[in-house]
Amino acid sequence: MSEFEERIERLLDRAFGKLFKSSTHPVEILRKAARAQDLGKVVYPGYVVAPNMFRVYLSATDYAKLDPVRSRLQEEIELALTRQAAREGWALLGPVSVEFQPLDALSDGVVEVEVAMSESRPGAKGLLIAPDGQRIELEDEMLFGRSPECDVVLQDTWCSRRHAKIVRGEQGYEITDLQSTNGTFVNEEKVERKLLRSGDALRLGRTTFRFVVI
Repeated sequence: MSEFEERIERLLDRAFGKLFKSSTHPVEILRKAARAQDLGKVVYPGYVVAPNMFRVYLSATDYAKLDPVRSRLQEEIELALTRQAAREGWALLGPVSVEFQPLDALSDGVVEVEVAMSESRPGAKGLLIAPDGQRIELEDEMLFGRSPECDVVLQDTWCSRRHAKIVRGEQGYEITDLQSTNGTFVNEEKVERKLLRSGDALRLGRTTFRFVVI
């Protein structure tokens, strides 16, 4: 934070800095974004994934005050949040991106931060994590079931011989149930076909995996 403050002081002269109320000073915006990144992280066995997409909402007045330095400030906050993730050992699904938006409903001096995890970067890989921590890196198409011919053989009598398949398409990874006896579930919802999102819980028979994108 001290390094960020020094860089911001070089960016903003004293006269310009006085235009900001204390709660909307750029340093305070970073503090709220950093806190949102911490609160938004998801803990998996062996590692942590943190948000990499940030939308910062300000009042229309405060948003206008940032106009002369908005692009530079955005870059500085992106750098600071990337360094925070590296320092804490958090994984990111893609580059950190910060966007400022005005919101008429907000009073001057109020900042709201919305976070998300982006899976849109090229080459992102899907991973299944078993309850015992075993990791299965997904290929373009993988078959799951009890049959020895499956790519992932499940030692679960509740699973069918050819239970489900996961295929990687243009929009991401999609799971398809292969008319299994006991069904395929995503976040405890029975599905026939479903596009997966990072953090989804997959249940095949009595076997549960966590799906993540790295």
